[in-house]
Amino acid sequence: MSNLTAAYHLLGEGVWGIRVAGIAHVGDTVTVTKRNGQVKSEIVSGVRSQGAGVTVCEIAGGKSPARGRVAKPQYGRYTRFNSGSEMYQNSRGRCEDAPCCGCCS
Repeated sequence: MSNLTAAYHLLGEGVWGIRVAGIAHVGDTVTVTKRNGQVKSEIVSGVRSQGAGVTVCEIAGGKSPARGRVAKPQYGRYTRFNSGSEMYQNSRGRCEDAPCCGCCS
């Protein structure tokens, strides 16, 4: 077992993994330091990328500090109703006229 250190890293689609300082392989146990200073051990279940002395890995069991948390959409969305009308909401869930029209508050 090598002495690897890491930090949690969002891999995408709400899936969390770790960013390891060094070269990590499947099955390695890595020491992860959380933002609040707590230290936790994680087992590498997959390697996403390696380069420049850094390895981005998946973690075994899917355990992460943000379990169940889903990433918010970065952009707005359009909704089309059966009546044919459209409504736009930005990434904070407000319409394009907010807060003036009062429909979002």
